[in-house]
Amino acid sequence: MKERRLLVKLWMGLIVICMMLLTFGMNASAADEIKIGVVGPMKFANGEHTWQGAQIAADEINAAGGIRVKGKKYRVEILKTDDNSFASMPDAVSAMERIVTLKKVDFVIGGCRSEAVLAQQEIMADNKIIFLGTGSAAGSLKIAKNYNRYKYFFRVAPSQDTLGPNYGGTQYVAMMEPVIRALKTELGIERPRVALLVEKGVWADNGSAYSKDVLSKMGCDVVGEWRPGFTATSMTAELLAIKRAGAHIIFVYSAGPAGNILSKQWGELKIPAALVGLSVAAGKPDHWKVTDGLCSFGASSEVIVNVVKTKKTKAFVEAFVKKTGENPMFYAPAAYDAVYILKGAIERTGTLNAEALIPALEKTDYVGPDGRIVFTPPGHPTPHGCIWGPHQYTWVGFQWRDGKRMVYWPDGHEIHPAQIATGAVGGWDKVRFEGTTNYVLPPWVVEYWKGKK
Repeated sequence: MKERRLLVKLWMGLIVICMMLLTFGMNASAADEIKIGVVGPMKFANGEHTWQGAQIAADEINAAGGIRVKGKKYRVEILKTDDNSFASMPDAVSAMERIVTLKKVDFVIGGCRSEAVLAQQEIMADNKIIFLGTGSAAGSLKIAKNYNRYKYFFRVAPSQDTLGPNYGGTQYVAMMEPVIRALKTELGIERPRVALLVEKGVWADNGSAYSKDVLSKMGCDVVGEWRPGFTATSMTAELLAIKRAGAHIIFVYSAGPAGNILSKQWGELKIPAALVGLSVAAGKPDHWKVTDGLCSFGASSEVIVNVVKTKKTKAFVEAFVKKTGENPMFYAPAAYDAVYILKGAIERTGTLNAEALIPALEKTDYVGPDGRIVFTPPGHPTPHGCIWGPHQYTWVGFQWRDGKRMVYWPDGHEIHPAQIATGAVGGWDKVRFEGTTNYVLPPWVVEYWKGKK
């Protein structure tokens, strides 16, 4: 009987020891993790691609041994949070609060809509947590106004803040260069007429004034401006008005789902004006299917399509396609870059402390699958923004043809002197990525304007 009681006590002791070891192991594991929160509209490809890009980076880093901090290895854990930012600003704010205060992440990356990111920056600033933006065009102006409060924000992508001079908005106008050349050489239209179709939104508000000024210097006439909503369900009125105005080109700024409606109705109505600019929806791999192929010959902008930009481009695209079955939108490589940029700063400084990491992040010089990323310094009109240029981070212009996105810009031609004068960078005549094709005017545009001016 005594032996049985002794045996029971031994077993109980072993169980307690095992539970203590298990608990210790779990705590040690949690302590050896760096938690990165990914925030975005996860019901949409914009947010999902952000998440997948970050996850690929984390998987690669963990497979290689993790992040080293003063000789100690840390595993990267990615936490996903849907901020519903396309539908609700309060949801976007509460999502940021949850991921920072409840999930207690060490860093945040993501953000897809400017209005949401501007609100989320307040949570960032209150909690002094580093936030790497990977999808909003806004955020840097707050840093310029109050560096000490908002210095925790860095915009990995996209490369503009207000679509104005000295910012990356010039590249969207640069993508019109091949279209303007085609109108001149094929149709003899020496001074093309341009309609501005600019979405209502913080990110696009300054694009209008800037575009009017630069397009005029580029030898174009702006015939009008239309401002549809982020979630507009019809563009028929705007498109027919643009046709009546006699536009040869429709220059678009669209970040919302209305971009699908625009492409489809433009193709249905055979509007005799080339569609070009930035439509985030048009950059999605399923845009051809969503528009029943009516987006054919429409042009827009993306970061990675089917060209080789750096030594890392091909491997990243292949990894993303293998993981998701889709081609990546720009949110994916931006999130991938953000994780690696954090890794580099942490390993250089040997700390997770935000105040110590900020100077290291400001010195970032990193080449990812979408180009070289260097941030604008404190004191710049848009601090902590990604610098764009021919040998830096840059978007590409693409055109939908035969169900594929075909890159047509940069095409080895220099951009217009007016753009260089407003802060863009020369040297584009040296850039034509492997896989680039020539721009093709929509056949119905050629037919409509043949013999006309």
